[in-house]
Amino acid sequence: MGIEIKIIQENFKIFATRKNFIKFVVTVCLFIMTVTAYGQKPKSNYLIAFADTSSGNLMYGYKTPDGKIAITAKYAEVDRDTLYNIAMVIKSTYNYEWIAINSRDSIILKPFIYDNAPDDLQEGLFRFTEQGKLGFANSMGEKIIPAMFDFVSPFKNGIAAFILGGHKVKDGEHWFWSGGYADGYINKSGQIFNKINSFKGNFAVAFTNYNHPVLINKKGEVVKKLGANKVQ
Repeated sequence: MGIEIKIIQENFKIFATRKNFIKFVVTVCLFIMTVTAYGQKPKSNYLIAFADTSSGNLMYGYKTPDGKIAITAKYAEVDRDTLYNIAMVIKSTYNYEWIAINSRDSIILKPFIYDNAPDDLQEGLFRFTEQGKLGFANSMGEKIIPAMFDFVSPFKNGIAAFILGGHKVKDGEHWFWSGGYADGYINKSGQIFNKINSFKGNFAVAFTNYNHPVLINKKGEVVKKLGANKVQ
């Protein structure tokens, strides 16, 4: 007991004054509040789709988690039950046109339509269309690569193949792109390549827009500049 009392007395020397003790209590309280705050889950920030037939047609809108209508039921179709950042919707039953809206019901872009549906997100990006050209946007609806291609493939290994010029050719229920006056490849940073060799393992030799050889990885990133004598 005597040893325990001595230890306690030594410890209490730190709090010899009322001022120091108050500082200690405040510091502990702030620490607990900070830990509690960072441990909390983020506030609900999403909308939930609902259906309505009062107009005579089946239409869709979005509500907040507590049931308040945030976007009135005016869309003929929606592509997701939960709207976090953007949702693809069809404006009306008469004009079958997909658009992308945000949680404030603002139109932010028009998705590229492939197989009668909005383009899928691939490697974090999907294609959108603007004034007849194609570009890429992310899952937030932010335009990452501006619409400047007549046709462009989805990203694979960090690279997308593009065509300038040309036209769509119908082939039964499907179509393909034909012609064009220029083609090439682009990575997610917007760097253009004239040619990309096949990948050998995790790397491939690519040639920039100025025909300089470089080594790229499977994220489409340039990892090394190559001399002409090192290109095989």
